[in-house]
Amino acid sequence: MESVVLTNGLTKHYGKTIALQDLDLEVRRGEIFGFLGPNGAGKTTTIRILLTLIKPDSGTAMIFGSDIKKHGQRIRRLIGYLPGELSLYDNLTPRQLFQYTGSLNNVEDMSYAEELSERLQVSNVDQNIGSLSQGNKQKVGLVQAMLHRPALLILDEPTNALDPLIRAELYEILREACEAGMTILFSSHVLAEAEAICNRVAIIREGRLTRVGTITELKEIAPRRVRLTFDNDAPVEAYRIVPDLSEMQQPEPNVIEIMTRAAPEDLIQVMAAHPPRDVVWEEVSLEEIFLGYYQTRGTYNYDV
Repeated sequence: MESVVLTNGLTKHYGKTIALQDLDLEVRRGEIFGFLGPNGAGKTTTIRILLTLIKPDSGTAMIFGSDIKKHGQRIRRLIGYLPGELSLYDNLTPRQLFQYTGSLNNVEDMSYAEELSERLQVSNVDQNIGSLSQGNKQKVGLVQAMLHRPALLILDEPTNALDPLIRAELYEILREACEAGMTILFSSHVLAEAEAICNRVAIIREGRLTRVGTITELKEIAPRRVRLTFDNDAPVEAYRIVPDLSEMQQPEPNVIEIMTRAAPEDLIQVMAAHPPRDVVWEEVSLEEIFLGYYQTRGTYNYDV
């Protein structure tokens, strides 16, 4: 599948602080790609480099096959962008802002902007932006990023200040845009929305990429939680031999909870020698996978 965004060894330091280190990232045409990490992980720095707002110390970035250093101006015309720290022209109305944004992108027909405004329930497109609520400003920012139907849409924390109903409508709008051929880079720390909407996700930690894959792939390589209940005291030591054991807890005298990547048959062999009364298998959530990659101390830390 064709790469829309492709970085190689992208590195950016601010003094002694590592913002990005050897970032190799690929976003494929027609997908919604989730870029996950907490504040300070390197998400916004990556986006600003892709938009040529800042320069990397080393490494390369290609968008639609063109080097951003050589063809930045032309590439930016193909991109719609919603920044994480949104700042709009407070003295303009949403309608005026949309017309201005359209003029910059050679768009005269405002019908798509009107459709997006209606679906996202922008309260008043003829009221000065400065007087709008934060949620309505966020909606205006989304419309201005999408109204010219960009080939690549970059959204940095797009659901900030949106209520659940509007958030759900935004997801539907993005799915429709993706089906129509748009590629979307979706930067977020909200794991539930990444699980709901993204085709693939990347987890970034302290400027380094730790994992890329579909939600299913990430869950397959993550440990599973198993709760074993026994008639008498739990044979804790006997279960320490379970392969790929990353966590063991004993919440009650007759209960063991473990996290393991072991195949079911490997665990069954141990259970045959020390049979439990009840066994419950649970898949970890995306949030637990995410926290596992960020755990620096404690009982589990997923290897990369």
